[in-house]
This record gives sequence, C-alpha cells and structure tokens, in this order.
Amino acid sequence: MSDTNDTAEAEAAVGNARAFLSDFEDESLEVQHGAIEHAISELQNAKRALPDEN
Repeated sequence: MSDTNDTAEAEAAVGNARAFLSDFEDESLEVQHGAIEHAISELQNAKRALPDEN
C-alpha cells in the first residue's frame, strides 16, 4: 500500500471516530460509552494505517 493510500485510510478512520462522537450529549451513558469505544477502535485503525516512522 502506498503512503498516500495509508494516509487516506487513516484520515477516513479519524473521520469515523469523529462521527461516533458527534451529537451524543443527549444519549444515555451506555450509548456514550459505546461511541467512545468505537471511536477508540477507529483511532487505533488510523494509527495502524500510517507507515512506521522508524
């Protein structure tokens, strides 16, 4: 996979994380917790998609 594709995949994952966290203030604590868990997973996906800087 090229760096451009990696970056695009990471950007999409971050966008997904933001979507999970948008407009959830009025939701139940359980729904908020689920949204946070999904957002964390998406951010982990974004991190994995980026090339190693080592």
